[in-house]
Amino acid sequence: DKHRNYKFLIENGVLLKTYLASGWDRIQEIEIPDSVTELSQTAFSNCNVCYVKRIFIPKTVTTVQNGAFYEFVGEFVVENSCTSVKYQDDILYSGDMTRIIKATGGLKGKPVIIPHGVTEIGAKAFYKMELHSVQLPTTLTYIGKGAFAENKLAEISLPENLLKIEGAA
Repeated sequence: DKHRNYKFLIENGVLLKTYLASGWDRIQEIEIPDSVTELSQTAFSNCNVCYVKRIFIPKTVTTVQNGAFYEFVGEFVVENSCTSVKYQDDILYSGDMTRIIKATGGLKGKPVIIPHGVTEIGAKAFYKMELHSVQLPTTLTYIGKGAFAENKLAEISLPENLLKIEGAA
């Protein structure tokens, strides 16, 4: 059974919580079941997912709430026909590429240029990424809670169109 080292709490298609079994530090991959249509903000919180190398997202997932992957630093594998999310250049975006859901370990410590067209950076999207430099696009209007928490940013220029910055961003 491919899910023997982890379990999910799923209600009405919403993945509410992931539980890793003993030996969680040796779990390499997590495959989200096809029965899941939405990932809640707590889907992978407090489950030591920081040690997992890969999370597979099926095409059935249509919604990913901000903060769903905040401790995760591995890579995403998105099923080809999935239209709700895209994984590109170590960043998981909404399907229309306007919202950053989560940056992954490949960006740790590197300068980041967020592409034009991104309007939202989700909660804890760049959490603990050891970033020193981030360039924000003029299209950005929202920065979620803790989006850049636990980084090494000394300075950041905020675009004029920015409407809201959540706490601890």
